[in-house]
Amino acid sequence: MKEFDNKIKSHVKANMSKIEDETFTSRLVARYLLTRKEKVKKVFFNFEALIFWIVAVLISIALLTVKLINETVFFEIQLKHCLILTSLTLTALIYKWLEKIYCV
Repeated sequence: MKEFDNKIKSHVKANMSKIEDETFTSRLVARYLLTRKEKVKKVFFNFEALIFWIVAVLISIALLTVKLINETVFFEIQLKHCLILTSLTLTALIYKWLEKIYCV
């Protein structure tokens, strides 16, 4: 078996030749990196959008609470408008939260 291995090694060494293309290695590495599809690292959580929507939900809930407790607010607003505002901001907050979880 060793004789056969030595024979193969000598035959391979005899048939080896230097590659004349100097950019061969860089092209080979570039092609390998393209096919490897390396994962792009992202920031896990960007809290700016979430903080904005949390604050918006808190403000709308506070406005709804003030409207329920006292009929007069700084400006004229109806209860149904407060409920719509709260539901919209809460929906947007849930959407952003789910987007951060599943789109990372």
